[in-house]
Amino acid sequence: MRLLIRLLPLSNPASLPLDNYPLAGVIYRSVASVAPDYAEFLHEEGFAAHVPNKEPRSPEHKRFKFFVFSRLEQSGKRIANGRQWLSPRPVDWKVASPLDELMQLFASGLISQGTIRIGDKAGGCEFEVTEIIELRAPQMRRAAHFKTLSPLFVSVDESRADGSRTKQHLRADDRRFAGQIRANLIRKYQALTGAEPANSELHFQFDGPPKSQLVQYRETNHHCYLGNFTVSGSAELIRLGWDCGFGEANSKGFGMAEYLFK
Repeated sequence: MRLLIRLLPLSNPASLPLDNYPLAGVIYRSVASVAPDYAEFLHEEGFAAHVPNKEPRSPEHKRFKFFVFSRLEQSGKRIANGRQWLSPRPVDWKVASPLDELMQLFASGLISQGTIRIGDKAGGCEFEVTEIIELRAPQMRRAAHFKTLSPLFVSVDESRADGSRTKQHLRADDRRFAGQIRANLIRKYQALTGAEPANSELHFQFDGPPKSQLVQYRETNHHCYLGNFTVSGSAELIRLGWDCGFGEANSKGFGMAEYLFK
């Protein structure tokens, strides 16, 4: 389920951080306001993909929160002095999950609150929740075209000489990039359904040179990309990417994509 949340800033100007962390916090707090146990499970545990013959700490056993969100969208929004500045006009925010229950709880929490705050220690803004719209899911085909609504992030875990682990952020031109997109979607499918996808074929390609960005989440920089891309193969996996994001760190606001009707 994908929701369009329409917000109205209650202060002018509204100065917000570029960090996605406050937006993720709105989701957890909204769910917690109506279902605290569900929110605690989602935040502290999440859903795991149990893959046979893999070590419990391997990437294949990663846990997923199963939600993704866009950046705040407003015509005329400007970036200055390391922050985003909003006018008094309405703001659109998209949030999605393959878990309808999660989206229903989130919407209920927003409605019960009426207003939400987005910000950090340096400033923020109260917003009135004016409208919540459920967006229709597109009919996925074996080839689909998308544009990023939030940057796409992909990484691989590597071992150092001393045996410790490190995360390498992949460049878009790295030959492993597309393979990691596919592997991540398969693990999400396993965690969501407890089964293997009937068709695990998936091919990913940017339609042109993507825009590289360095995006911060809680003081951690992520090397990620914005742009249009094409995926082909399993319609089931493509739909899952639309539902909960392509690539990694979706619950941190990475990898949300808009379907392009062509």
